[in-house]
Amino acid sequence: AAPHVAGEGSSPSASARMRWFILSYWYEPDAPSDPVGIVRLWALARQLAEQGDSVTVFPPRYRSALLQRGFSTVPIPLLSWPVLRPISYAILSCIAGLIRAWRLKPDIVYYRWMDSPHPLLLARLLGARCVCEVSGEPVPDWSEADRTFKRRLKHWLASFALSRCDRVVVLTDGLRDLVVDRYRVAPERVAVLPSGTDTSVFVPQKAEACRRRVGLTPDRDYIGFVGSFYRYQGLPCLLDAMVIIRRTLPSVHLLLVG
Repeated sequence: AAPHVAGEGSSPSASARMRWFILSYWYEPDAPSDPVGIVRLWALARQLAEQGDSVTVFPPRYRSALLQRGFSTVPIPLLSWPVLRPISYAILSCIAGLIRAWRLKPDIVYYRWMDSPHPLLLARLLGARCVCEVSGEPVPDWSEADRTFKRRLKHWLASFALSRCDRVVVLTDGLRDLVVDRYRVAPERVAVLPSGTDTSVFVPQKAEACRRRVGLTPDRDYIGFVGSFYRYQGLPCLLDAMVIIRRTLPSVHLLLVG
């Protein structure tokens, strides 16, 4: 769920009619053509719309962007070449936001962290509040090759944008400390909203019955990973660890779900 950032003294009925522009650029070179991670963006937009808010999403023009219902979408076409891909999203989504704001001025521009600061600039142009969601390290240390001018530029962009947002939404206390210490975000502007689980659907069950249901041997020991198989998840480290573990515990098996 997104944080309510209505002004002090706002009534519940007023906050329930807020107008949101949501921007998110999502691309991974080893991801499917329609990244699965963007499904969380649809969930956020749908929750806001169901509570009575006006929601317009500006996603890349993936197939899923053309199938959404319950809120407005403005799919943004991308140039398919490296470097030009994020630049094309930044320019075209900003133009689309300005055009849409001519008829429906937003109260909040909400975006998932991206290297471009254009959502913040769009919010300032429209007189809207800017909220940035940070679900991981904004400038991750994935490889030595990233310790270059490009990495320093990304770090400067992160500090510039995050320190100027009206709110920064993070998933953990660790991320809160990171954006405060590394990117100079005022602590009072950071909201921690932990990931949630629907406990009416995901409830503890007997392990043996669950294993039989999915075809796993009940008496084996398993180490499991559930998630996306993107490079930044660190699966090579897990595979290397399994080689070491099986030297002393040959009965242990690795289960990858994703």
